[in-house]
Amino acid sequence: MIQAIAKDANGTQKVKNISVTSIRIKNTADIEDTIRSEYGLSVNRDLTVPGTGAKFQIYSRDPDSTQWKLVRSYSTNPNLILRPRSLGTTAYMVYTDYDNTVSTSYFAIDAYIPDKAYKEVELLNIQRKNNGLSELKLDPDLQFVANVRAEELDTLYDHKCPNGTSCFTVIEQYNIRTPAASGENIAWGYKEVESVVDDWMKSPKHRENILNPNYTKIGVGNYLKYWSQMFTS
Repeated sequence: MIQAIAKDANGTQKVKNISVTSIRIKNTADIEDTIRSEYGLSVNRDLTVPGTGAKFQIYSRDPDSTQWKLVRSYSTNPNLILRPRSLGTTAYMVYTDYDNTVSTSYFAIDAYIPDKAYKEVELLNIQRKNNGLSELKLDPDLQFVANVRAEELDTLYDHKCPNGTSCFTVIEQYNIRTPAASGENIAWGYKEVESVVDDWMKSPKHRENILNPNYTKIGVGNYLKYWSQMFTS
């Protein structure tokens, strides 16, 4: 919030509060810490509370952007649940308003695709090659939603989202182009990539998705003991 002061035609001073929705970045040298997180998984961050009644306003800056964008307007809730939509390092700026004083702090989330995801896709493509099919390409957008789905499985283990809609509504939710064909595999309780892929291949329905010739892209998610695969054309 910025306070603007001006005078009207009669010389009377006027004060107006203006909400800022975008701020041009100067630098991020003051970033206090960086949290590494798999792309698509949510990150919980508890803000430092200086005292009762403190309010927090949050801005973010994408890796390739020069602009700060409003994430959350002033709120007394110090808990943040963030899910960066860009691979790489997203910076966050926190305005803390307490006792008529505003302070600023910074942190960042480094979103990455782990080696185990590439390993899983490699194993799947071995199966496809052995069956005369083209390889699946690991797609960053599908990787994002596959991890969203893996996390949702901890709330509802089903091919539906926790709100009761189809698992594929997550594609629309994050503004990914609607594919001509799509499929999902889910699993629970496995510790290793090799084990979950092996059992999927032994299951007719899961095997059918893995070897579907119409699919060209894939994202593979893993959260705690839950696994998901999202296929599209």
